[in-house]
Amino acid sequence: MALNQAQLESNSIRPQRLTAEAISDLAGTYLFEKVGDAVAAEEPVWDGEKWRVKVTLPSLQKELGKLIFAADGQLVAAESDSPALLEEKANED
Repeated sequence: MALNQAQLESNSIRPQRLTAEAISDLAGTYLFEKVGDAVAAEEPVWDGEKWRVKVTLPSLQKELGKLIFAADGQLVAAESDSPALLEEKANED
């Protein structure tokens, strides 16, 4: 019996999509360890494929950049701003 494409997709193994709260925790820990405690992660937004997290400097109400996470919580480094760039933007006047 041959399966059609829809049946194959519905039966495929996909990683569990983490919750916004879990992604927020991951982003906060990552930022604390890599950049410091002055920066913050805004509420994650699911775009249908990945989690997008804005990184801010709350004391100056300044947006520094973004972190992108896969559904399973893995940081997508190639699409995220680096810790060095976030730190550099935090120190700009």
